[in-house]
Amino acid sequence: MDLTDNTLDVKGKWELEASTIIEDEEWERAWVAWHKCLSSPTWTEFGWKLRMRFFKTPLVIANYDNKSNPLCWRGCGLMGDFSHIFWDCPKIQTYWDEVNKKIGEILNLERAFKPHQLILGNISLSGLGRNTSYMLRVLVLLAHKMITINWLKPHPPTLEQWTQRLRVVNCMENITASLQLRMDIYLQRWTSVILYLAE
Repeated sequence: MDLTDNTLDVKGKWELEASTIIEDEEWERAWVAWHKCLSSPTWTEFGWKLRMRFFKTPLVIANYDNKSNPLCWRGCGLMGDFSHIFWDCPKIQTYWDEVNKKIGEILNLERAFKPHQLILGNISLSGLGRNTSYMLRVLVLLAHKMITINWLKPHPPTLEQWTQRLRVVNCMENITASLQLRMDIYLQRWTSVILYLAE
């Protein structure tokens, strides 16, 4: 799967906005990893949309609509570019702090990961193990989904919303694994989440 050539412009936008450098190999490896994140094509599509900057932020809309306000709709007074809406807005920091803390507890992580590093692929997960890396991507993807569900709303999503969506996804993954006779793989990956949801 060679995605380097046809996504270089997107990678360049991310690098500019996040003030980082993403190696081409890291970028392509991350695409492959996110493509295999969940069984549902809907979630695969969401991961693609997120990385391709599909969602229209205030700044993007203002570029083709002079009457539109390029500032963040959460009322923080800052420019509403992609990185800001998803990660940098002061009003969304509590949400990310709570989600990151909960992910650390569920997966027993010793270090925190910044969401944008996981999405962009410029961080190594080699020390985590395959199942933990897989679940880390799933949990972070769900956290981003909650932001798009609250799109254009002045208040950020909550940890409770994230947990409720996690219940739904876990249920669907359970059903899919049962139908595909892959319950052993499902349990290897999802046991820590199942225990958290049972609390």
